[in-house]
Amino acid sequence: MHDTISLPENRWLAPLFTGAAVGALGGLVALVVVMFGPVMAVGMVLGLMVGLYLLTSLEGGLYAMLAVIALLPFAKVPFSLPVTPSFLDGALIAFGAVYLVQWMGGQRRLFRGTPVTPIVLIFTGIMLFAFLMGLRHALLTARVLRNVVEMILSLLLVVILVDVVRDVKTLRRATTVLIVLGGASALLGIALWYLPDPTAEALLNRLSSFDYPAGGVLRYRETPGALLNERAIGTWIDPNAFGGFLLMVGAVTAPQVFSPRPLFKRWLAAGLFGLILVALFLTDSRGAMLSLGAALVFIAALRYRKLL
Repeated sequence: MHDTISLPENRWLAPLFTGAAVGALGGLVALVVVMFGPVMAVGMVLGLMVGLYLLTSLEGGLYAMLAVIALLPFAKVPFSLPVTPSFLDGALIAFGAVYLVQWMGGQRRLFRGTPVTPIVLIFTGIMLFAFLMGLRHALLTARVLRNVVEMILSLLLVVILVDVVRDVKTLRRATTVLIVLGGASALLGIALWYLPDPTAEALLNRLSSFDYPAGGVLRYRETPGALLNERAIGTWIDPNAFGGFLLMVGAVTAPQVFSPRPLFKRWLAAGLFGLILVALFLTDSRGAMLSLGAALVFIAALRYRKLL
């Protein structure tokens, strides 16, 4: 029979460490509040929570990217770095990192692509090669490096999305999120357009903490006396960029109004599509409106010929 040695339990250690951890966390939060203000502190805490979630969910990372694109497409982190990343950069990197970890961990074993996948990869390689060769003749600036990295990430995202959205359920969920976020972006654009100019300007100027332009952010038509003089911009800075986003979401939303198996209630799809159309009209982006019309004609010709 072996004698067992019982060590005395230090019951005070657990409360001590817990109290120290809570105190350190509280001190860190207080420091952030003092340095950046309460609103920024809350945003940073929420951003940290979202970031931790994105590192565990690939589909959540996809939805986060869509949310950033729809609501804060040009926002950057609110502190200075040699190359200041945007929220979209962070979402892209987190999404790609989780995708690679899944391959390394054996969760993914079969890669799925399309005939376009090799073309995208070849184009990405040629672009990267041209960039590296061009460094001998020009200085590398932070802006150039940022643009190249964003372009590479965007191209690789095409390849990753084809592999990730590989079943009907995932595709339906991603499309639903895109349409809802597009409707929210359209509603935000309409609301900012409807508000008095000083109020809308003041609200948009608050985004300057995230490297948005401050002052003179509203856009107007070239003819000052025209009806509906102001152009809707949402959080996209430029009405034409906002219109380009709305036309893409509108082209995805319109078929849900007539689909025999829509993603959600038909009246809701019609309402979201109506919001997108109104916001698109208020942007006064004629190119975007014509493009949406062409897209709808193309979809009708392929799928709903009875409507023509």
